[in-house]
Amino acid sequence: MSTSSPGPAVPNPTPRVAGAVSADDVRAALGAYAELGPQYSDEVVDSFLEKLDEHLAAANPPVRPEVVRDRHGNPVLDIRGNVQFYPTTVPVQAAAAPPQTMRVRAGQFDATLPVVPRERRPITPFAQRVSILSIILGAAIPLTAIAGGMAGLTGLFIVWVGIVIVAVVQAWSQR
Repeated sequence: MSTSSPGPAVPNPTPRVAGAVSADDVRAALGAYAELGPQYSDEVVDSFLEKLDEHLAAANPPVRPEVVRDRHGNPVLDIRGNVQFYPTTVPVQAAAAPPQTMRVRAGQFDATLPVVPRERRPITPFAQRVSILSIILGAAIPLTAIAGGMAGLTGLFIVWVGIVIVAVVQAWSQR
């Protein structure tokens, strides 16, 4: 077996992406700018910017939301007559996975919509207190009516003492 000595080191050219603007393109534009002189400077710059625009357009395609369609293929309109689009709030990472869908039927309309995941937010202690007190006061209205109709003032007093005790215990447990 014969071993051959390696030849001179040749740098590997970087792989070129179709439509990409390379360093050679920049060098060629600068060379043409220097060679042609100031009378053709605008044309050289415009040509280079055109190539750069093509590269950017190929790298970042425009986002076109999809129209929501019913089972007959007609666009779904809202109450104002505007065409409805699918939500575009899906994160880029989640867009790679197949989207979960939900079938929606409303009267004559039938559509399959993507389910957009929302971030979970914790409930603040204030919001928790307000919601519990709202439930307590919501229950107080019918209880007051029932107690007032059946037991008179004594029933009202007993119901409202119970409501106040529940509210105080709830507030005390939140500390």
